[in-house]
Amino acid sequence: MSVAADMGADIVIGIQLGLRPSEPDRDAHATPASGRPPSAIQVIMRSIEIMQSRLVPQAGAAATIIVRPELEEIPGARLRSFREGLRYVDDGDAAIEAAMPRISAAIPWLRARA
Repeated sequence: MSVAADMGADIVIGIQLGLRPSEPDRDAHATPASGRPPSAIQVIMRSIEIMQSRLVPQAGAAATIIVRPELEEIPGARLRSFREGLRYVDDGDAAIEAAMPRISAAIPWLRARA
């Protein structure tokens, strides 16, 4: 989102699909692993998820409006298959509908066309 603002966008609308990062547990303790070790792909995907969770607060600062669909039943809002994501389209539509008053207020010409 900051890229759009850096390029001169007056209004930036962001969609936050992931959950907000929680406060770190400073009293956490390591325990020996059990079961199979994660595959290289699992480690890479988890690394990307951690990186994205740290970028969300920075990117959100550049957004004029942030739309947050209710996706609480996704564990950590992690979707790795587009097919699995289809069941959340209605949630996204509902979030956009709920955000339309804020979007219309930020974009006056949008109200004239509606």
